[in-house]
Amino acid sequence: MKLKKIKKQHTLSAAAILLVVAFMAWQFDLFGLFEHVDDSGDCDQIVNTFGHDPKHAAATCLRMAKEGNAIAETDIGKIYAEGRGVAQDFDQAKFWFEKAILQKQPDAFYNLGLMYANGDGVDQDWAEAVRWYRLAADRGQADAENSLGLRYEKGQGIDKDLVEAYKWFALSLDHTNRPADRAMAIGNRDRVAKLMTPEQIAEAQNAVAAWKPVSP
Repeated sequence: MKLKKIKKQHTLSAAAILLVVAFMAWQFDLFGLFEHVDDSGDCDQIVNTFGHDPKHAAATCLRMAKEGNAIAETDIGKIYAEGRGVAQDFDQAKFWFEKAILQKQPDAFYNLGLMYANGDGVDQDWAEAVRWYRLAADRGQADAENSLGLRYEKGQGIDKDLVEAYKWFALSLDHTNRPADRAMAIGNRDRVAKLMTPEQIAEAQNAVAAWKPVSP
């Protein structure tokens, strides 16, 4: 009876050891049996290449983000927010946007504002979205300028102001080369212009001419 008990204990101990070894092999790929995701290259170049491998982009951007690259911090934040090549994780997205914001990265300001506008992983809050949009728009980030213009046009998170809306739509047009974004900015600018007096339009145009980006 005692011998059977000892054998049973040895069997359980052996099983436990095998489980530990299997876990370590999975965790650290001790035997080279598991797939390694390529993290070579430059994050910004990869994410802007049509048809890129999402897992490769995620791995590369994460590596560079951990090295303190502000653009990569922003890109990996967007990757987590959209769930491209990784599981969607808004907490990680916010974490990396906030890291990039410490380096005054304009796209990071905008993307954090977008999270508050959409309520992605945070409580939906137009005022907070406007706060981050403005910090990005003041640095010439075209998407933020357009979004800030919409908030002024609709009075979301800020008092309605068509002069300010026109100004930010016009600045968005000035700061983007992408045809679709230019068309959107023109459409938005011309839409609010129809609701404005000539004096208001002149005031907005003067504000556009006088605008200067804030220093990083």
